[in-house]
Amino acid sequence: KVWDDTYYYGEYSTFIKKYWKERDIEDTVLVIGIGPVGLMSVAGARLRGASRIIAVGTRPKCIEAAKFYGADEFISYKNGSIEDQVLAMTDGQGVDKVIVAGGGVDTFESAIKSLKPGGKIGNVNYLGSGGGRNAGELLKNYPKAHVTAIDYSELSVKKAAEYNRDLIAKGRCTVEQGDVSDLRLAAGSLDLATAFETIYFWPGLEKCISQVARTLRPGGYFMICNESDGKDKASLKYEKIIDGMKNHTVEEITASLKKAGFSEIKADHHKSKPWITVVARK
Repeated sequence: KVWDDTYYYGEYSTFIKKYWKERDIEDTVLVIGIGPVGLMSVAGARLRGASRIIAVGTRPKCIEAAKFYGADEFISYKNGSIEDQVLAMTDGQGVDKVIVAGGGVDTFESAIKSLKPGGKIGNVNYLGSGGGRNAGELLKNYPKAHVTAIDYSELSVKKAAEYNRDLIAKGRCTVEQGDVSDLRLAAGSLDLATAFETIYFWPGLEKCISQVARTLRPGGYFMICNESDGKDKASLKYEKIIDGMKNHTVEEITASLKKAGFSEIKADHHKSKPWITVVARK
């Protein structure tokens, strides 16, 4: 064995139970990425009763470990698109469930195309181009400021810390793991708060926005940026297959901001795309 079972089983069995409450008897499961996270996703899927597990990866040691944990077949991204290989292996049917444990935004698109109608996706990977970049960009524009970056995902926190390590060493940036529904920041300690492509997964929009409002000084600003206006077909499709995802309209966001005590609220919508920005002043 090449991984420590004790830690990872405890960490990711929680994920498996959260996304798939029923047992997956006879389900075909695709696991994209077979690093430590993916390996425990393979193990979790097998424990939940999956009849067939297809894993995506190329490193020999990881393939060996994935076999140990229960993977039946393997796909290499070097041999073509993931979805084409999956459809070929399943007679064009696709899989019942996908666990995304590696890759980027394009990988997520492949996951969707690999699913059967009515299938589900579970994401335990950081997906996006952020990785802490927004914190660095803010500090470029505000050379005397200090930025605190918070994310719920341990992996995202790690990536953000790596990307901003020089700024952290200089004392200009702090990266923490946290929950927006229970922020451990002092009341009135911030001048500006931002949320880039995150509120889709907040556990209760009004409650979480109230937490943000509490941390802002009087006159402070909160900026929300989404690539979905809550009405576009693509995002609504994702909402149906990604557990815990909720798209919000400008009207819903504005109403929650008002209830949280924000007074001046301005929303902008892209001319041709469903992108929105909402800026509110406390």
